[in-house]
Amino acid sequence: MKPGLLLFLLGAACGLVSYAWLAAASWQPHPSPEMFFGSYLLGVLAWLLGLAAVARQGAPTVAVILAGVLFRGFMLGAAPLFENDYWRYLWDGRLLLAGVNPYLHAPLDAGVAHLRFPGSDNIGYPTVPTCYPPLAELLFTLPWRLGHPSVDALRLLFIGCEAVLVACLALHLRARQQPLARLLVYLWHPLAMREVVGNAHFEPLPLAFLAVSAWLYQSGRRGAGTTALACSVVSKTYALLVAPLWCRRRDWPLLLVLVALCYLPFVQDGWHWLDGMRAFATRWRYNGGIFEGVRYLLLATQAFDKPTALAVARALMVLLFLGV
Repeated sequence: MKPGLLLFLLGAACGLVSYAWLAAASWQPHPSPEMFFGSYLLGVLAWLLGLAAVARQGAPTVAVILAGVLFRGFMLGAAPLFENDYWRYLWDGRLLLAGVNPYLHAPLDAGVAHLRFPGSDNIGYPTVPTCYPPLAELLFTLPWRLGHPSVDALRLLFIGCEAVLVACLALHLRARQQPLARLLVYLWHPLAMREVVGNAHFEPLPLAFLAVSAWLYQSGRRGAGTTALACSVVSKTYALLVAPLWCRRRDWPLLLVLVALCYLPFVQDGWHWLDGMRAFATRWRYNGGIFEGVRYLLLATQAFDKPTALAVARALMVLLFLGV
């Protein structure tokens, strides 16, 4: 057997064990951070073995894609771990569908008490309105429109966004005459598996628009590319980081106008519609599930007191943000 194929098979086996283990263990009454990190590290090993197989041309493209789909199938059966963001997504979607401005009303506001649903008590920061951009808010209405307001419905929507993202990545690879097996870099990535499918985070939405924007820009369709970039920005504002690199001077007016138009329907009551964004900017913990796990492990070593463990965990999250 060729070394590249052997590496691929070992990586696929590690991935199957990792995500099957996590899916089974996540339904335990009190899943431990040790279990979370153990299965995560096994997922990292699967990814690294897969990368090595791709580098040695031992990863068949169809098998790479099928394995990525299979991994996600396991994660669809997992319970979200150390995360509750999906309750906020469902809440925001319900408010928007009812014609209520989610930037002005927090989950505990008496005026929206009639819109609460089973599980809404689990929303994080229930005294704070939403901080998510308008296009993400629109996506959150879809589970209600489809009659299935649940974490699984959100996961399927986000996997659909992943499909668009992967299709654009395939177009980029083909245009550069690169092997499509390199899709493994995303398809097998443990963070994509855990945070998108496992914990139902909507990062594929802005990333898909970002990939579409890059493709359109490279095809010479700057107006359409700027429009897609604006859609990415109003899905998650970090897409603005690439605007200075991609936009020419004549692209900026269109980008800014489109972003402003998306926010315009929500601008009410002075600047209070920004209250949620201001609150999350000062209180929010990046990648909360991993943050809490790191903090727990630091405290478990008994080498750190609580303030030091908190500071170290925050520093590690900053490094993770910059690196990932």
